[in-house]
Amino acid sequence: MYGQRIASKQWYCTIAGWLCDRGFIQGRNEPCLFRHPITDVRVVIVVDDFLCRGSPDDTVAFHDDLEGPDGFECSEGSRQILTVNNDIDYCGLNVTMRVEQGKTVYSIDQTAGLIDMLTELNLLDQPVRSSPMPSMDLLLSDPTVLNEVDTAWCKSALGQLHYYARGSRWDIAYAVSAISQFCARPTVGVQLAVKYLAGYLMGTLEFKISVVWSAHADVFSFYSDSNHYGKGRSQTGVLILLNGAPLHWRSNRQPITADSPAVSEIYALKEAVKDGRLVLWVAEEMGIVTAYPFTVFIDNSQALSFQSDTSPNSKIRGSVDMGESWVQELRDLDIVATQYVGSDRNFADILTKCMAGPKFCGLRDKIVDINDRQFWGDSSCN
Repeated sequence: MYGQRIASKQWYCTIAGWLCDRGFIQGRNEPCLFRHPITDVRVVIVVDDFLCRGSPDDTVAFHDDLEGPDGFECSEGSRQILTVNNDIDYCGLNVTMRVEQGKTVYSIDQTAGLIDMLTELNLLDQPVRSSPMPSMDLLLSDPTVLNEVDTAWCKSALGQLHYYARGSRWDIAYAVSAISQFCARPTVGVQLAVKYLAGYLMGTLEFKISVVWSAHADVFSFYSDSNHYGKGRSQTGVLILLNGAPLHWRSNRQPITADSPAVSEIYALKEAVKDGRLVLWVAEEMGIVTAYPFTVFIDNSQALSFQSDTSPNSKIRGSVDMGESWVQELRDLDIVATQYVGSDRNFADILTKCMAGPKFCGLRDKIVDINDRQFWGDSSCN
């Protein structure tokens, strides 16, 4: 089958059928997720790479079946068990496990890939920066269009940066999004901004997404923010945490032009609700207990009023069609609620704005440090 266009589809149908024949239930919202209702073994597939989660005995039994006479030919040494002494590389993500102060901590990083990228792009000599993009000044400093060679370099760099911004580096998501607005015709300013961002990566190569294992019920936290530029399109930022660790994030330009900060915040809230519902639906398919309504934290009182429908004569009438189905879903208090937080506690803020080093690091570290304070029965975080 290799070399044929239908190979990937044929393989997917083959492995999905094999798993379902063994009692696994395939996710509908995430079709690459399979869960066994009796053993609670969960399997995620990316083409022919498997990530399996279950008890030690059930995991071994699954691998034995996978490699058995009715299974498949697996690469030698492919059966890797995550332990404190053995990391797992899964599709470019380095998964680690460690014990600190009696707590088991799981982490994901892409350090090795980032070093390879910076080496390939000759960016290892960049001075260390404390923020990926403190302002738009450098990006807009020189509008001269690059030559063909430098244009190809910029596009290659941005393509790779998008991969890391989606994989584990939520801290560079806004900077990558902002620079990518000029990807069609990269300028000297774009090249300078990419190099500046590389300096930030040089100082944070060991950056990880970490979470502390707990026997408590899983806790999801949802944050939404936008940045209204006054002209052009606003930026949407959504951050979803699971037990204090970033699980899902987005930073992208809004596809519609908002005529006020309130409208841009409402649109960002809509995206947060959409992303939040999908995350919870997939969690339910994994067997995780979820609760409704889920709460989205926002720092805009107008969006708060819009969601709770407390202002029938809202000034945004005419900007948003109140008859749209998404508006009704947004206002369904059985599904979603909103809660106001200050900008210094709205973690999605880091996905919508340029921030200088002290402010950026302060907010970034609040997100990272929340793993040490919250959700584990430590009342000092309240």
